[in-house]
Amino acid sequence: MTVLQTGPIGAAVTCEVAFRAILEQCCEAFEAQLARIHAEDDPSGPHKCRVALRRFLTAVDAFSPLLRRKATHRLRARALRIFRSLGPLRDSDVQIADWPDAPDQARRIKENIRLRDEIRRRLGKRDARQFAAEVRRVLEEGALFRNRKAARRLRRAPLGDFAAGALGAAWERCLSHGPSVLWMSPTERHALRKDLKSMRYLAEFIAPVLPDLVPTALYAALCELQDALGALNDFQLARRLMGKVKPKPPLPPQIAAILAAADTQWGQMARTDQPWGKVAEASTPRVQA
Repeated sequence: MTVLQTGPIGAAVTCEVAFRAILEQCCEAFEAQLARIHAEDDPSGPHKCRVALRRFLTAVDAFSPLLRRKATHRLRARALRIFRSLGPLRDSDVQIADWPDAPDQARRIKENIRLRDEIRRRLGKRDARQFAAEVRRVLEEGALFRNRKAARRLRRAPLGDFAAGALGAAWERCLSHGPSVLWMSPTERHALRKDLKSMRYLAEFIAPVLPDLVPTALYAALCELQDALGALNDFQLARRLMGKVKPKPPLPPQIAAILAAADTQWGQMARTDQPWGKVAEASTPRVQA
């Protein structure tokens, strides 16, 4: 999904214009998936709604030097509440899909229906229903942006001057988990996966205007690794929901193969110099509140 599609936008677009375009895309995606959740039972609705919210959170975190802390915190907390409220339903959907032959599948399907109805009631309340409208309001009023001189200068700065530092900071968070997926616990792998998601979404925000910073092969590798870690996480989730809290070795051959491949791929990526590292001096600016 590319986000900067409105008009002839290039690397010279300002940080503020880019941020506004990104958030509008996030709001549109959230509203579309929220409507799907109310209209359909398709499991992709809750999943894609969470994706839209995670993309929103990635954007406000990456562009935080432009933003007021209190205003950002309020919107971030609201997005997280909605995101987390969808979690149990998403977990239930994954479990039903991945363990279709479970002996108590009928009970789990009944619980899934109950959860979906409960989530719909929650999402019908103002906190979720008015979320996108509130984001647009604070953007329109300018209430989200810092106004000190340094912040105003950064808001007017070309996105190209900001992007490398933002990508570098996100990549450092990924690297902080270590170079080996095999040595990570399931919880640690899940944390890496979340940071890789943020890295991927940030790459999607930036690639349309700065393709040299996010080569196609690198983006494809990010997606592939995220999918592999997602399969491992879904396996652990399903085992936990089935009452198997402690994994019993050996792992199923398919899961073991995914784990080994993910370890190799992440090790190679972690050791490779990335394009944004060549402009490390352009680290994300820090602006005093």
